[in-house]
Amino acid sequence: MIAKFEFQIDPIKQAVKLKSGLRNKVLRIALNKAASKVKAAVISKAPQRTGSLKKAIKIKVKNYKARNLWVAIVGASSKYKRNVKKKQIRPVFYAKLVEIGTRNSPAQPYLKPALQATKQQYLETLRQSIQDQVKQILSQSA
Repeated sequence: MIAKFEFQIDPIKQAVKLKSGLRNKVLRIALNKAASKVKAAVISKAPQRTGSLKKAIKIKVKNYKARNLWVAIVGASSKYKRNVKKKQIRPVFYAKLVEIGTRNSPAQPYLKPALQATKQQYLETLRQSIQDQVKQILSQSA
């Protein structure tokens, strides 16, 4: 599931004026901070059978330079694995099946409800964090 937000915010316009290294740092910090609220909601809504799915939920911030696009991904990490009786459990393989369900098990949505519940909070935290970071950088350079 992908949620796409496109918006014009004054602090982002200020961040664009920064050098690319500083701008990237500002965006990475802001996206991590905003996505942490979504991550907390996803973890609280995730069904718990063994607890592996909840433990596998991580944030990954990516920058697609060719498209000038920044993305915060919240979901099961492909790096998380748990050994149980000589068998590896990797939630990344079944996380989507839990969300949408299968023929034999009903859907237990946790990603979509968490995203809808935190959408406004995510945007506000992102805007505020960018604004704070830009102010901090500009005050240091002055």
